[in-house]
Amino acid sequence: MVEIAEIEVKAPVKIGQAIKDDLMGTGVSLVATRNIKRVDSNLRS
Repeated sequence: MVEIAEIEVKAPVKIGQAIKDDLMGTGVSLVATRNIKRVDSNLRS
């Protein structure tokens, strides 16, 4: 679980997108379960 907690992903992310392949050597991919929109950097204060 530590490997999952350390993963950082840049938006945008789409449902079903593979975030990490071969998670912990299991041959299983970590897959996004929701959409995350990109934040426009001009909107940040």
